[in-house]
Parts: sequence; C-alpha cells; structure tokens
Amino acid sequence: MKMNLCPQEERVLQACSTGEWPEPLRTHAATCPECAEMVRTYQWMQEQAYQDIPHNLPDPGMIWWKAQLMQREILEQKAIRPVQTFQRASVVVTLLAVFLIGLWRWPHLEKWLGAWTPGLERSWWTLTNLSPVFTTLMLISVGLIAVSVVLTFFAVLSED
Repeated sequence: MKMNLCPQEERVLQACSTGEWPEPLRTHAATCPECAEMVRTYQWMQEQAYQDIPHNLPDPGMIWWKAQLMQREILEQKAIRPVQTFQRASVVVTLLAVFLIGLWRWPHLEKWLGAWTPGLERSWWTLTNLSPVFTTLMLISVGLIAVSVVLTFFAVLSED
C-alpha cells in the first residue's frame, strides 16, 4: 500500500526520469521535504547504477564443483544417519542390558567378589544393607537415565 504524501510526487518523479524540469516544479521539489527526498534518492540510485564496480566473480567451474561437493556431502549424511542411530541405540541397549543382568545376577556376583576379596567385609557391595537415602538416589538416577535415553531417541529420530 503506497500513500502519496504530496500531490506533485508523480510529476516530480517523471521530471527526474526525463530531465525536463519546469520552473514551478523545480521550486516545489526544492521546498517540499517529500519531493526533495525523492529527488535525492533518484539521483543516488542513478549514480549507483552507472558506477564502474569491478566484478570479481569466481570461476563458474569452481562454483559447480563446490555445489556438487555439497550435494554429495548432504547425501552421505542422509545415508549415514540410520547407521549412527543404530549405533547409539545399541550402546544404550547394551549398557541397559549389562545393568539389568548385574541386578538380576547380583547374588552370584557377591559370591564371586567374596572369593576374590576374602579379607574384606562383605557389607560394602551388598544391596541388602543399603540405606533408604542411597536407594532413593539410585532410583532417581536410573529414572533420569531412562528419561535422557528417551529424549535422545526422540532427538535422533526427529532429525529425519
């Protein structure tokens, strides 16, 4: 939406483009702030249009080569994304499996640790003598790990 603030604006613009300035219009353009600004802008644009600016454009072959290289890199990233997702998931599943097997087979691990350290007290690795505070902290830690795994899967899968 264009709002003409001066009724002479069209005539001043035509005079700028043709170069024919009747005396009343020249006087108006000198006194009207909108028209004076339009004349200055027109003259500046004309100066910019006819300036001799050296054009240091790169070689078209180099531009083509870089575009092909970027396209190849994008395709490689798309091809590798499922492999990376599977690797991350396998690490998480492996760590979770080791943790769960450790909890499931803890009594056997206690016996095995007891066989390797006969002089030490048993209480430092048994789960039965844990304080409620430590148990709570351990459950919170496991919960935070589970939440972070879910958020990681969400972030990785949302990249597609």
